Amino acid sequence: MKHILLTGLLATAALGMSAAPGAELQAAKASASAPSKVKGIAGNNVSGHKNGPKRAAAPMVSNRINPHMKKAAAAAPYSAPAENALFESFEGWDGSDASWLPEGWSVECKGEVARADSWAPTYKTYYPAPIDGQVYFGNYLTFASGQFDDWLITPSVDVEAGNVLDFYLYLEPMYLFSFDNLDWVTGEYEGGKQQIMTLQVWAQPEGGEWTQLYDVADRYRDWNGLDLLYATPTVMEKNSVNLESLEGKKARFAFRYLGADANVAFVDAVRVGKPALEGISYANPFETLFWGFDKNSEGGHNAMMQDIAIYPVYSPMTWMDMSPYVQNATYAWAYQDPETHEDATAEGPELTLSFVPDYTSDKSKQTNIYSFPALTVSAPGTMPGSYQAPYTALSAGGKPEMTFSDGNGFAGGILPFALNNDEFTHFVIDWEKYGDYDCPIFGHDKYTDKWWLEEYSLRGDEPSEGEYSRLLGIINFIYPTEKPLVVNGVTVYGYGKIKPEAEFTISIYALPPSMVFLGDETPIATATATGADVFTEDANYRNNLYIPFTFDTPAVVKKTEETPFYIIMFSGFNSDAVDYFAPMQSLIPHLDLCHGWVFKENYINETYGKSLTPIANIEGEYGECRNAFAIQLEGEYPWLTCDTKSIELGTEPVQVALGSYFDGSKLTVEAPEGVTATVEGRYDECVLTATHTGGNAVDGNIVVKGPGVEATIAVKASAGIADIEADANATVTDMFDLSGRRVDAAAAAPGVYVVKLSDGTVRKTVVR
Repeated sequence: MKHILLTGLLATAALGMSAAPGAELQAAKASASAPSKVKGIAGNNVSGHKNGPKRAAAPMVSNRINPHMKKAAAAAPYSAPAENALFESFEGWDGSDASWLPEGWSVECKGEVARADSWAPTYKTYYPAPIDGQVYFGNYLTFASGQFDDWLITPSVDVEAGNVLDFYLYLEPMYLFSFDNLDWVTGEYEGGKQQIMTLQVWAQPEGGEWTQLYDVADRYRDWNGLDLLYATPTVMEKNSVNLESLEGKKARFAFRYLGADANVAFVDAVRVGKPALEGISYANPFETLFWGFDKNSEGGHNAMMQDIAIYPVYSPMTWMDMSPYVQNATYAWAYQDPETHEDATAEGPELTLSFVPDYTSDKSKQTNIYSFPALTVSAPGTMPGSYQAPYTALSAGGKPEMTFSDGNGFAGGILPFALNNDEFTHFVIDWEKYGDYDCPIFGHDKYTDKWWLEEYSLRGDEPSEGEYSRLLGIINFIYPTEKPLVVNGVTVYGYGKIKPEAEFTISIYALPPSMVFLGDETPIATATATGADVFTEDANYRNNLYIPFTFDTPAVVKKTEETPFYIIMFSGFNSDAVDYFAPMQSLIPHLDLCHGWVFKENYINETYGKSLTPIANIEGEYGECRNAFAIQLEGEYPWLTCDTKSIELGTEPVQVALGSYFDGSKLTVEAPEGVTATVEGRYDECVLTATHTGGNAVDGNIVVKGPGVEATIAVKASAGIADIEADANATVTDMFDLSGRRVDAAAAAPGVYVVKLSDGTVRKTVVR
């Protein structure tokens, strides 16, 4: 499957932004320029490379691939405890002297290349960033002619039992071997591979000879040439070398850069010490959603340059350790306290936090920002391993909204994937059978339905007369929280060419625990749009599409026992009024969840049916398509709190403090007869004012409501004190002063009071 990636989209910048509360994050405009095509694996019947494009060289997390780790270094830098025999990440370089070396290190050039063209420190240029800090060491002046044989040599260190040598390496495997005899169609080397470069690790025990311990080329000797091409790493990769033969000895090590016509190689975070715990990771809460695109921007393609997750307030969220099992392991979490934003710690394999509104400042009221928690796992005989999710920050409550110091702002929607980390693309198939090299299998062109029938359902067999398979809609699965997500509308992002008469529908459905969906259920919200409503740069050609929907009444998405799941379905694209449509979606698969599904109808083997199918059933460039569609919710997480449970009204108004995401003007108030109640203000300045208008006694509730939120306050009030006939045998049951406060009749001070009698009447009385 190919993916089409918007070039320049969400370009990351070295902004040095903190995730601390109140930190100002920044936005950038996503480029909608001509997309670049990237070759990948096609669908079910298209054979892939045995090692898997880009997966073979991807960073490993225990025995599974963790694509999120490609940016994890920025969130949780590599670190080395002091007990290591050696640790060097070259951060001592001041940027001025290219011949600089750390103390005790040396370089020997044994080939034909001068020292000035050999190992040197550098900052990131056009290659992946250093894994630790800002500097790595590399051979990158590869325009030098002649044979390289350059040795970067460490100081001597004591190697203890169980020690290993770890280092991070960036090297493109395809350049290890000559291209001269490579068949670029089949990927085979005619006459066998001709190795032209490599990077090796050598060791020299004190008083002994140099011995080779490791050769990176050994990993790739049996690889097909196209496998090597697709294995180009996106980050520096960790390598670990066993040092059992050197235990109990003093030794030094060398990184030998060897070959001719060579390409770049960088090393960083060189360490000799106890083996590090590998694969440390945690699962984010299933309910995790992210800031999306600015819905008010031109074309709808403005997005933050940093990924920010969003959660509700007053709802417990749980992060769960997903590291490989280690005997006698201990777990330590570092996080920001939800109430104080101060650093805090916790122990155990799970961390549960419940966030609260932050009324400290105008900025914190609007955008309540925290850093993601970090997990450190420790075990006897190992170096601790740490992990922090590769996102800049999380926000609690409200919506993706921020005002910058220059007065500009960002008001975004909500997506189930992180735009920067997971990337933004659309998938197509090279279906050579019909000569359709851009078949959008999750969308529509003249061959899409054929692909679902012949390739997906029949696995390449010829269909019988009358058989068909047809997409009815694409779906995002949403795992709601116990607190409401209020959705005012939806924006669908796609790529294609459509006619003005095209008709599209967006619908939100609440699913039962069985997750059964037949397609004839009543949605909790639905809206329509036509091709004339769609934003596109030029309707005469295939372009980026931005399809807005607005609900007449906001939809409330909330987890209950009856509705633990929700789906958002986009339909209408499989139509003659649509020339071509490919939905935009995330590129990197989700580790744990598949948000993206399709809804199909089929007539196969004389059987008709409809099915809800996860797109994870299809193999993509990065494995199963555990992706999410770019179906953006224009919504918010509101709250409404009240510490006061009941009030008694007298002749004067009573004010009650509320905590409200919505301004009072957007709240409605229901009050019993004889009581007037109004709400003004927002956040911690929201106030309910209640007044008894006189007349009969009141015993009921004041109910304050907003979309998805509600607060109830019990209210009592005495009847008026107009001339009322009282039963001669009635007794006093309650006494109040003229401000409506209840008093003890036996201890009442001299004055005028209102008394309530056992027959229900009320009258004025004087205590002398």
